[in-house]
Amino acid sequence: MRKKIDYETTKPGYLSFWSILFVLSVVGIIIMLRKFVCFHGDMLFWFFASTSQSMAAMFAVGGVFAVFRFQAQEAKLRNLYDVYKKWFEDIRMSIELSGYDHLYWKDNQIVSKGRELVKERREFIMSRSIEKSSLFVKGVDELEERLDEIENNEKKKDAVLKSVKHPMLVILITFMISIGSLPFTSYISKSFLGLSILILTMALITYSIWCVFTFIRFSLSLK
Repeated sequence: MRKKIDYETTKPGYLSFWSILFVLSVVGIIIMLRKFVCFHGDMLFWFFASTSQSMAAMFAVGGVFAVFRFQAQEAKLRNLYDVYKKWFEDIRMSIELSGYDHLYWKDNQIVSKGRELVKERREFIMSRSIEKSSLFVKGVDELEERLDEIENNEKKKDAVLKSVKHPMLVILITFMISIGSLPFTSYISKSFLGLSILILTMALITYSIWCVFTFIRFSLSLK
């Protein structure tokens, strides 16, 4: 049985946005019940202006980091592909694979075709009434191990792109809300609507920071 790939048990976990929103909403309701005015038009204007700038900067930082991690993982995969092809050329005679044109396989075909090859060689071993040489069996085992390593790193490369989508989307939503609220700060100040937008924006800011932190921590764990 093929061993479980490390990445299959490693996924980014994001803090619940709704829990943050709930806590801030409770604080906001308490403030409203006590009739304590904690903000006004100018404060809202500068709050939304600084938020939009901060979110734009955070989007750029997260994007640059994601590109860097993706390129690093892609370079590692490129090296694994080249090493694999060289190793396969050296070992294929010992496992009776002289007719395989592996050098012409595309990179994205290596794992799928390699799995088919391992299955075929396993069936070939089982069909023989006598055991194959230890070198033959060892070659098939090593082939499967190398395929596991390549597949694991392919999943890590895809994970970088998938895991960055969530924080980038949250940052973009926060930016749109803050930039869209700027022209209306004088109208929504000192009202429940203004407090609601303020609480929502603060929750999104907190959630955005947490998502970016989680993404960076998750990306750095993909070694």
